[in-house]
Amino acid sequence: MSSSREFILLFQLALAGLMIGLLFDLYRLGRWLFRPGRIGTYVGDILFWLLLTPVLFVLLLFTNGGELRLYVFAGLAGGCLLYFRLFSRRFLRLAAGLLRRIRRVAGGLERMVLGAGRLLLGRLARWEVNGWLGGLPPEPEPERPTASPSGSTFVERSRPSAPE
Repeated sequence: MSSSREFILLFQLALAGLMIGLLFDLYRLGRWLFRPGRIGTYVGDILFWLLLTPVLFVLLLFTNGGELRLYVFAGLAGGCLLYFRLFSRRFLRLAAGLLRRIRRVAGGLERMVLGAGRLLLGRLARWEVNGWLGGLPPEPEPERPTASPSGSTFVERSRPSAPE
């Protein structure tokens, strides 16, 4: 293999290392977002590397026929180191800020929807109590029988007052 071909391969592997760093930061962001706990983190780490290993294997097959040489590890490590030194902190700050804004907007939307739902349910409850068409006239009070001084029962009725 010529030295120019090896240099191109080293550059490709450094780019692959950058991508590994980005994928790892995405994984870290997911861990920060969901907070899986100790065992969940162990399982997530294992799954991350189990998924990334075949991707790296296929990448190595296509770039240099699957040969493992020192410059392969140097390129991958150099790319990861470059990513973590130059880009990781900025990416995580940007992504965390974006997630906070999304949460804030989603919380505002949730409050709006729940507030509208409460208002609607409150009005529906009042309509049910007052009647669907704005309320019905109040029912007249039932006439109460009262006892007369002689002991007989009579019905007391309200009388219109005399004009003055």
